[in-house]
Amino acid sequence: IARRVAPSVTGHEQIRLTRKRPENLSAWEEYLQGLRSFHERQRTDYEDEGLTQARQHFERAIELEPSHSDAYAYLGLCSMWELVQRITKDPEQTLDEIMAHGRKAESLNPENPLALMSIATAYFFRGDHPTALDYAQRAVKFNPSYALSLSFLALAQVHSGDFQQGEESILNGIELSPADPDLNHFYGTLYFALLGQGRYDEALEAIDKALRQHKVGLMLGFRAAVLGHLERGSEAKAALDRYLALRPNLKTRDDYRRIFVPNSAL
Repeated sequence: IARRVAPSVTGHEQIRLTRKRPENLSAWEEYLQGLRSFHERQRTDYEDEGLTQARQHFERAIELEPSHSDAYAYLGLCSMWELVQRITKDPEQTLDEIMAHGRKAESLNPENPLALMSIATAYFFRGDHPTALDYAQRAVKFNPSYALSLSFLALAQVHSGDFQQGEESILNGIELSPADPDLNHFYGTLYFALLGQGRYDEALEAIDKALRQHKVGLMLGFRAAVLGHLERGSEAKAALDRYLALRPNLKTRDDYRRIFVPNSAL
């Protein structure tokens, strides 16, 4: 958590640190418990007790301190991970929740990078990549030393088609937080940046690094794709078979398109 909160302090971050902490200490304690649960969550598909606990702590923090911008922002990020981890039963409603929590957090603190990240993800998963990119850039501006902000910026850049800039952003994020609990997603973003540039051997190396941290789920599908580009047919089929065993709902190419990022340049 310490690495996430304050790897360094510059610019707008110094201004943020001079602001008051919540007056209600219990709210602050609930928020810290939420951070712990959020960063130590299981990161598993369909169910994640840690993510559920994080949401409950952030909701209690808001009940005790309704002006807690960061707690609202993290509720948006909880909803985002519920979408990514396929926990939500209603993706459209979840996207609405991400936006609502992000907007509320922004209204309480317009310079809150967590709020801007939450809003960026809502636009991103609806396929509005120019607007997602704008909010992600603003998030990095207000906290350039926050690795997760850089990872969201890189995602927006890559899916907008700016693969080289996306590579630079995500490498900066990895350098800032080389032991990040979401490092598999950082390497997944690097994979996309390299894939978009046709650097398939390097893309395979990136996705293998992601899989060393998290061995199941969508990363297996990405590995199958790049092995196909490399014309390593038997390995690609083996990776695809493992992926489809985890995704029995995927029967056709159109099924996969429906769950991928809308309007992606990839």
